[in-house]
Amino acid sequence: MEYNFSLDNSKPNRLFSCPDCEKRTFKRYWDNFKNEYFPDEDVGRCNREFSCGCHNTPKQFFEKNGLDYQKNEAPKSRLPKPKPPTTYIDYSWVEKSMNRNIPNYFTDYLKRLFGEEKTNILINKFRIGDSKHWKGATVFWQIDQEYKVRTGKIMLYNSTIGKRVTDYDNWVHSVSEIQNFTIEQCFFGLHQLTEDSKKSIGIVESQKTAIILTAIDPKITWLASGGIALPLDRFKPLKGRKIILYPDAGIDKNGQGTPFKKWTDKAETLNLAGFDISVSKLVENAATEEQRKDGYDLADYFTMIDQNGLSILNTKQLNK
Repeated sequence: MEYNFSLDNSKPNRLFSCPDCEKRTFKRYWDNFKNEYFPDEDVGRCNREFSCGCHNTPKQFFEKNGLDYQKNEAPKSRLPKPKPPTTYIDYSWVEKSMNRNIPNYFTDYLKRLFGEEKTNILINKFRIGDSKHWKGATVFWQIDQEYKVRTGKIMLYNSTIGKRVTDYDNWVHSVSEIQNFTIEQCFFGLHQLTEDSKKSIGIVESQKTAIILTAIDPKITWLASGGIALPLDRFKPLKGRKIILYPDAGIDKNGQGTPFKKWTDKAETLNLAGFDISVSKLVENAATEEQRKDGYDLADYFTMIDQNGLSILNTKQLNK
């Protein structure tokens, strides 16, 4: 029998328990001819590329079990499924989340860094919400350039050190059990585009980092990708703006490339499509081997104090 497989890219994303790290971040392979999942549940790839790196391919499965594996072109007659319209969340949900008066450990951490007045400015700027899903949890709303709410990411942070609590993250539309929700993500902080059309755009991975860097250097409009992936469609509202990517530190697992390498490759592709994108070497040059393993990002260095009581990095380096 001839096979042709690809990772399941259906929306909303269907993720399973990873056979290595046991977290629900595992995307299985799809049989394009039978129109069903590959029969072995351990054949797929973990989305935690740098902290786990699990990737079991159909070819490896066949070779391991002594079976014949033949590739074939995908059926030419099959037409792509029409994409359902994007689902939006009513903006009143954002407003309600900002007026709960319940514990929020992330904003507590911001107050430790910047004080209450500046923290309140950041809360209003990014529409940071409180969540009852876990005590002290935060909602990072994805609001696009038209102020439409795509969804919200619920996360839990340690209020003292500002680190994420592992395995405490979920989507608002998932925990709210909104039926037939079609998610089309945008950059976190994208609604800021309406504020100043001349500012450079700085893109980092985490929402936390975008917020902290906004307090440190507001001359740049800071956005967050929410992960290592940088899909082309998320950049479309940024056409015509100067964009700087600030990848996290990281190591190359399984030959897939470091975050810096991946974002450099993506920048080259986007520039060919008419964008104006550069990639900062700031974190790449500053990171020690241990910091690479821990996935340090820009905020880690700006909140790190040396023996003289000074920040490890300074804002003059951000445009380099």
